[in-house]
Amino acid sequence: MNAWNNFKKHITDVIFPKYCLVCDFKIDTNEEFDYLCGECFRKIRQIKIKPFKNKYLTRVLYYGSYADKNLQKIIKSLKYNFVKTLSIPLGYLEAYALEENGIEALIKTQTIITFIHLNILKERCRGFNQSELLANYLSSHFSIPVIPILKRKYFTPAQATVIEKYKKKNIKGVFCLRQDLLFNTEYKKINIILVDDVFTTGSTITEAAKILYKAGFKNIWGITVAG
Repeated sequence: MNAWNNFKKHITDVIFPKYCLVCDFKIDTNEEFDYLCGECFRKIRQIKIKPFKNKYLTRVLYYGSYADKNLQKIIKSLKYNFVKTLSIPLGYLEAYALEENGIEALIKTQTIITFIHLNILKERCRGFNQSELLANYLSSHFSIPVIPILKRKYFTPAQATVIEKYKKKNIKGVFCLRQDLLFNTEYKKINIILVDDVFTTGSTITEAAKILYKAGFKNIWGITVAG
């Protein structure tokens, strides 16, 4: 069966070759990722994380800068060109940032992963929630369960389209908890890794963390690909 699958993959790659969405060069069959060549992936630079925390977030981590053209193009291709497989290299970067910043110590105690919820209409249009895909990657990588305990109460314009001074107001009050997925335990003893794709002003991830904090979760780490 494996030989047959490999043969089908070879034929597909010959008839429908894949090209790197960053440099437009053909993807070699030995490359690790679909639609992203190794050279472009290696060019993404890790940056020194600027410390960010507030009342609701213990810390926020991210791998690279959104000003990095390669990284920005990969994120946009995932979100707006609907290339779901790009969540794999982006998830890898989030996992690396977490490993570099002490996740092994964190997950020695009870930890769950959750993510920023999309408006249901936007998710149906896109076909997926990119933050959920990243969360699923981290779940597999670290063997931590994903529990989608956040949901959106109503539609808001995308943060990327909102003037910076109005971002906080745009997202205020938009999240709530899914009571059906909360479990009967002491929340303050559970660590949460809150996943999103991009951190800019911090308005979205802070608003989501506020809901979790008020529910009783006291150790909340935010993780995004870029900041």
